[in-house]
Amino acid sequence: MSLKGVMASFDAGYDSKANRKLVFNAGMIPNIKENPRNRKHTKRGRKRLYNPDVFEERFFTVERV
Repeated sequence: MSLKGVMASFDAGYDSKANRKLVFNAGMIPNIKENPRNRKHTKRGRKRLYNPDVFEERFFTVERV
């Protein structure tokens, strides 16, 4: 069974460069909510991949069980 192209969805506690790199190198798409870490302004650079609809679906199917 191949996991290439599958979206891996995690909450903001897993938001780190190392975690995103691990998921990406495994051939999956990281869907990790960005952790603001007490920032008052948004971070510069390219926006992180995050789809709130997929995150909500994961929350109601996995977390509620």
